Amino acid sequence: MNINAKFNRCLKLIEKYPQAFIVGNGSTEDEILEVENHLQVTLPPMYREFLKKFSYLFTHDLEIWGINPSNNQLDIVSRLEKYNEELRSKSQSEVPSHLIGIQMEDFSSSLICLDLHALTYNDQEAKVCFYPSDDEPYYADSFTERLFEVCDSAVSSYLDDNANMPSPMIEKVSEIKTERKDLYTKAKALIH
Repeated sequence: MNINAKFNRCLKLIEKYPQAFIVGNGSTEDEILEVENHLQVTLPPMYREFLKKFSYLFTHDLEIWGINPSNNQLDIVSRLEKYNEELRSKSQSEVPSHLIGIQMEDFSSSLICLDLHALTYNDQEAKVCFYPSDDEPYYADSFTERLFEVCDSAVSSYLDDNANMPSPMIEKVSEIKTERKDLYTKAKALIH
């Protein structure tokens, strides 16, 4: 599957299962340029498309940071600044400027980053890595692959959670049948 098709698949999952996602309203070109100027980088085109479409993404247990100054938890600039503050407080070096954190890895508190020195797919994408790095140099070949993993996981969890719950329509029909049965029982009691 080519990278544009995979990105479009992500868009379709988000559209089809909106209950599984919280997304923003999309960022303007000016907002994206402001972030690029602040970070002194040029963001990869596919990540820019994500920002234009959604600004950020949040699921039941994962998030992809983007542009959301009103919520520091989902804002890429705020999260990178906070992570670098923590590193400085421990007398550690800041995250290299070519690594753009887009998520926090739960188990090790590592950043999941776009590596702007490792562009792929005709420079449309950046490889995804951990910072600090682990044994594997790259976690994914592109931002879109990571986005697809997040979307697929969110939809799978949503469907699993809802598979065990009766649908509202089934519940409503069951409720109506119970009400009718109760009414029938009351009417029968009155007759006898």
